[in-house]
Amino acid sequence: MEQRYVLRFESGERAGETIPIEGREFTIGRKPGHSLQILDNSVSGRHAEIVIDATGPLLRDLGSTNGTRVGGERVIETRLAHGDHIVFGNVQVVILDAALAAEPVPPGPAPTPDAGGAGTGAAGDTLLRVSPEVLARSRKRPVAGVVGLLVLIGAAGGLWYFLRRPSPGGEHTVRPARASAENLLGDDFSFETEPDGWKAVDGAPAAFEKSAQGRYSGTVGLLGDLADGGWALHRSREVHAEAGRALLASAKLRADGGAVGQVGIEFSPVEGADAAGAVVAWSRPYSAGEFGDAEVTALVPPGFETARLLLLARTAKSGTVAADDAVLVARDAAAASGAHAVAVGDWQLVLVGEPATAALLARFGRALVTGLSFCEGPTPPESAQAGPLAASEQPGKRLALASEGRAALGLRAETALVRSGLATIGADGYAAHGLDFEQQGVTSILLGKGQELVRVAFAAPVSVKGVAEGLASRIEVHAEGGAPLGEVVLQLDFTEERRKAGDLAYAARNAEKKGDLGECLKQWAELLNGVPYEEALVTEADGKRATLVQQGLSELLVVHQEIERARFFRLVDLYRQCRDKALAVGARFHGSEVDAEAQKVAAEVDQDLVGLEADLAAAERKRLEAILAALEARKATGLAAEVRAHLEKVPKRAADTERKD
Repeated sequence: MEQRYVLRFESGERAGETIPIEGREFTIGRKPGHSLQILDNSVSGRHAEIVIDATGPLLRDLGSTNGTRVGGERVIETRLAHGDHIVFGNVQVVILDAALAAEPVPPGPAPTPDAGGAGTGAAGDTLLRVSPEVLARSRKRPVAGVVGLLVLIGAAGGLWYFLRRPSPGGEHTVRPARASAENLLGDDFSFETEPDGWKAVDGAPAAFEKSAQGRYSGTVGLLGDLADGGWALHRSREVHAEAGRALLASAKLRADGGAVGQVGIEFSPVEGADAAGAVVAWSRPYSAGEFGDAEVTALVPPGFETARLLLLARTAKSGTVAADDAVLVARDAAAASGAHAVAVGDWQLVLVGEPATAALLARFGRALVTGLSFCEGPTPPESAQAGPLAASEQPGKRLALASEGRAALGLRAETALVRSGLATIGADGYAAHGLDFEQQGVTSILLGKGQELVRVAFAAPVSVKGVAEGLASRIEVHAEGGAPLGEVVLQLDFTEERRKAGDLAYAARNAEKKGDLGECLKQWAELLNGVPYEEALVTEADGKRATLVQQGLSELLVVHQEIERARFFRLVDLYRQCRDKALAVGARFHGSEVDAEAQKVAAEVDQDLVGLEADLAAAERKRLEAILAALEARKATGLAAEVRAHLEKVPKRAADTERKD
């Protein structure tokens, strides 16, 4: 079926192309998913719509940044007629009615720059165009209609005033956008300048866009339009962050449709080969449907020298977040009253943000573990969902971190730490890892070695996954069964544990000298799985265990070879010798994996012996029964009695087995 109405492009690369207006509602915008997608920066993501009803086409502007014009006049809603010239941003089209195709199309108005910089139309010199239907609706009820008409006229007058504003520099708006001298973002605070220092983060499923619908002051703000489970993240340009100072970040936010917005401060470290990852402090989630303040204060962490302001929108369902008037200012450290650091010897656990939602661990001002945060889940950016942190010092130079109800922990083990070592302790004992790894049933993570060794200990077994980020490792920890993680302990001093490791090593060496290899292996295993905090002893324990276990397994391999010979020749006595040898090897390596393997070999020999002895007994019984029958037939009663007595000595179990067969 041929469509009655079509749009024909009058400008740009698509000039001359015609698009049928299909369906009752026909939407226009820069984003995918619209009935007509126009890939031009002057066109908003959701720009306008055309509704076809019994009266004909009705055009509505959907709050676009650069406006919609018909015949040179900026409109919010108007009826369209055959030959009307429409401008979306900078893109000009004409609407054609097939029923009036023979009528000539008048030329469109010459494009002239408007006050908003759109580059087409003359909205700065014309009244706002409103459809007759809007006016008619106000006349349906006598009194209310008059009031509605007055309200409509007032609104139209306000919009007319807004559209007739002079160019930037002498601009008059409902709420002026005023820069603050102390705002480190400068002119970028209000999103009015083009270009500016703001950028969308790569990989986000959505993005903030400049829009009049997102403005709190001035002419535009940012608007994030999110689909189900979507998120958008905008980052300002970098500014200098002075050590020993605090930064305060804030913005005006509005959230609709179940979405939430947050403001963050992202700190970046001094550049270098061992540069740490960024650290982010987030505000509390903001979900109000009216503009309000979202803010966060954070001390500049040691070793970090630049900062950015972050604007985040996220939702489990579809929704929008508007943001405007972003502020990033420096304050005295006293301004961050809730932020602090807990020191243990040379170490500092620095809480980031107020309230603190992240932490980093530093030694001599160098960050070694960053991004410590308790999270709800892996939805990016997961650090924004971090719960409030509580930190405390414990006896034995330990630090405790907790966040109520959270089942996951994230951290980044920095290059300077993990290049010395990364290991876990858990159900499978001590295990060394590379930067990429996965492990279940973990009770402790070991990072580094020597004086820069950190043990991250958990109250219950957890699953751990490490992902390489350059030469660092991003580590995710999840409680098994989704239970809360509870308190996480950072152990930084290992004096007592290293003394115990020395005692275990001494005992292991003495046991080896005495030939008690089982006790030797036991002592080394206890060192590795209980106190693996002295690098030299861990290396010795690993080496000794590997050597002794290999020795024991080699001895059992020889026994296996003799068992094969006994099996081939059906030699009962050799079978019994093999069982005794296997048990002797197990006794020398008692309590170890070699002992366990020796027990398996002995059990295998016993099983073979049962079958072999049963077979031999059955064959012997048949032979004796045949002899007995022959003697009895010849009346050799004396010899028959002797054979009968010998036959009775055949094991009853073997005889029973023969009868069953």
